[in-house]
Amino acid sequence: MNKPKDDAELKNIGPGPDSAGASHFPETHPPETMHSGRLLAGLLLAHAAVLIPMRFFGYELSRYWSLLSVTGAAFAGLLVFSAVYIGRAFGKKAVYILCLAFALKVGLGVWHYLFFMDADYFTTMNAFSYFHDFEWMNNKMQAAADFWREEGFSPLPATFYFGNKNPFLLAYNGVLYFLSGNNHLNISPWNALHSIYVAILVGALALQAGATKTQARFALAIAAFQPFGFISNLMWRDSVGQFWLVLGAYLLIATREKKWWWVLTLPAAGFFAWSVRQPYLLLLIALAAYMLASAYRSKMNMWLILLFFGAIAVGLNVLPAVMGLALDRFQGTSQLSFDFFLFPLRIVRAIAGPFPWFQLFMGVDGAEYMPVDFIQAVYNLALIILVVPIAIKKWKETGLDPSFVLSALLFITAAQAVGVHISYVSIGMVLLLPLVCRVPTAKWHKTFFLCLLGFIIANTAYWLLGLAGSGVVQGLTGY
Repeated sequence: MNKPKDDAELKNIGPGPDSAGASHFPETHPPETMHSGRLLAGLLLAHAAVLIPMRFFGYELSRYWSLLSVTGAAFAGLLVFSAVYIGRAFGKKAVYILCLAFALKVGLGVWHYLFFMDADYFTTMNAFSYFHDFEWMNNKMQAAADFWREEGFSPLPATFYFGNKNPFLLAYNGVLYFLSGNNHLNISPWNALHSIYVAILVGALALQAGATKTQARFALAIAAFQPFGFISNLMWRDSVGQFWLVLGAYLLIATREKKWWWVLTLPAAGFFAWSVRQPYLLLLIALAAYMLASAYRSKMNMWLILLFFGAIAVGLNVLPAVMGLALDRFQGTSQLSFDFFLFPLRIVRAIAGPFPWFQLFMGVDGAEYMPVDFIQAVYNLALIILVVPIAIKKWKETGLDPSFVLSALLFITAAQAVGVHISYVSIGMVLLLPLVCRVPTAKWHKTFFLCLLGFIIANTAYWLLGLAGSGVVQGLTGY
């Protein structure tokens, strides 16, 4: 089994000065390089190490001790993951990075909630109250947990799944309440833990793409500190959802050299993606189709032609069912519309994120969480600027990286929608890191600073031109 390439083997690849004439994309052997079996075993053991102590401590603890027990269990899970996989794949520094990111996210999430939402959380039993969508998720998690306490850990009633957004994601999050009690601030270590899982998978995908251990650790670190969900007390589906989505992508990419595994991994990846947002099912299928076509692009023969026409014949029967499964919630709505002339404006709108920034001081709803969205917009733009030349170079040498393909599909899907949400736009941005981690660190810092400066200038110009409150952005883009 090949080990991840160490720094001495690939000195030509950043972070560090670029090397003239050196190829950035050496040939790799995906399954061996990523130690995919060890990673998945580590993930399962780590999550068991999280859930078992939570079950042991029970759901009748006070809010204070419940939060501590969940945080401690999550930390124990990270230590197990580190022993099984993280230290071996990325080095001990990665363990310190992930533990620091986890601690900061939990600490910020708890402080933020106590400061902005409910300073008496630990001393009273005030119900969760913040935005209808967040309250809805909290109520569904409670409903799942209460059902399991009364009926045992058995399948939820059909009414929980039908007519419900993201029912499987909600049921999974409901396990948190079932094990630790209906204490809503426990969502903070829960979200933080899953964001760390994302970072580990991104690091593994970087190794898959031919990165050195140092570069993969850099990708892991940038993913661990992504602004997306950094204020971890958000009662949303997207921290766990991002993990499910990236895990699905990982399962497909890790097995692309042994596609007979796709009998298992493709349905699993499709389920994870569909559970996050139904249209994502089509994107995972598109990713699989791209990898399949790439594998045979230089082997066009009669068997491939027969396979192609066979796939069309099957698709004519299967596609309507798949399309219905992926898009049934959106039928008859304007969310499926595509406007050729507005699409470029919506791309700009997606990159801009919540704009202008000074709306933070204008009494808008959700202002408590906006600062990280502003930084996320800078993060997104910097990643896009950095990845484009690398992606083009890789396309010419070995073909587009699968992680990049899925990230691009997720971004385009989010941008074309009438409602451009920063979370939809950002959920797949970490999938650019397996390529961007090759960029010299100094270039990364410079690009991020220039993007930040560009946003500051744009906000200043918007204000000086008297456009504040004009609604021009929403009027042009539809949101």
